[in-house]
Amino acid sequence: LKDEFLQAIQDLTGYDDVALIFFLLLDMVWIYTRWSPSWRRKLRLADESSARIIAHAQEQMEQQKEDQAKKNALGGGSGSSEASAITNPSLLQLILDAQDPDESTASCRRMLNKVEVLSEVKTISIAGFETSATTITWALFALVKHPDIQCRLADDIEKHAPSLTVQDITIHHVEKMEYLNAFFQEV
Repeated sequence: LKDEFLQAIQDLTGYDDVALIFFLLLDMVWIYTRWSPSWRRKLRLADESSARIIAHAQEQMEQQKEDQAKKNALGGGSGSSEASAITNPSLLQLILDAQDPDESTASCRRMLNKVEVLSEVKTISIAGFETSATTITWALFALVKHPDIQCRLADDIEKHAPSLTVQDITIHHVEKMEYLNAFFQEV
């Protein structure tokens, strides 16, 4: 039956490559679901929810920038000209601040537009959890198999974030953890 089905699809499409046929079938399923009313409703709800989350993050960023500017104006800030710096940005805030890497020079780079930000948020929400879970699984496997690496990672974390709790460690601390970053690059 499987061979008959495959032969029928090959006859219908004119393709002999099984992988190509598989992707054509996926495309057919995607087209059907894309145009089904219930699927469109679900996509619309996902877009609306993501847009609300993005708007909330933008409001928080603006508030943090205003607070930092006031603090700098009163002389309580670091005195830097970068009043808009957020001390502990979330992934969403980093996306909102992202600039198009395709522009030729840093001074000409444009910020991502609303559609691009929404697309990035949906991609991370849908695809990001699986890759993160896989990375964490392999990382834990490697740590179980290599206790010496566990010790080196613990030393690296202690070196760059001494006496901090997990909740107090920021992206800035993690960026300085050379061994941790190398470990995840390998995993």
